[in-house]
Order: sequence, then structure tokens, then C-alpha cells
Amino acid sequence: MDKQGQIFADLLAKLKDGATERRIYKLVDQVGVKWEFIAKSIANYNENAVPFVVSSYGDRIANDLETIEQYYVKSLQAKK
Repeated sequence: MDKQGQIFADLLAKLKDGATERRIYKLVDQVGVKWEFIAKSIANYNENAVPFVVSSYGDRIANDLETIEQYYVKSLQAKK
């Protein structure tokens, strides 16, 4: 889990670096804040993690990433 968490963090940093639209940059930044909040719990899932908090923040991260995906899909479709 720790390795996968680091991969996610690295990919998130690349997404943030590539975000040119202010709204998207802000959403990616918010995902980063949420991720920082739960990253240690995910890395140390055997220990005293709070499953509800991890699940709740994970759902919020997924929703934000879906919004970002929709933006890029619409952006690509508009270029066609």
C-alpha cells in the first residue's frame, strides 16, 4: 500500500504541474490536501486507521478526479 500511495502522490504532482486551467489546478490542489490527510492511514493500514475517514476522503478524492477527467474529456472533444 505504501508503494501504491507514493505512486498516486507522484501522479497527482504531475497532474498539478500540468494543470493550466485555474479551476482544475485548484481541484487538483484540493485533492492533494485530502490525500495528505489520509496518506499515512493508507500507508499504515494495519494500524489505527479510521476506516470511515479514509473511505469518506477517498470518495471525495474520486469525485474530484472525475470532475477533472470530465473537464479534459470536454476539452479534447472541443478540439476535434
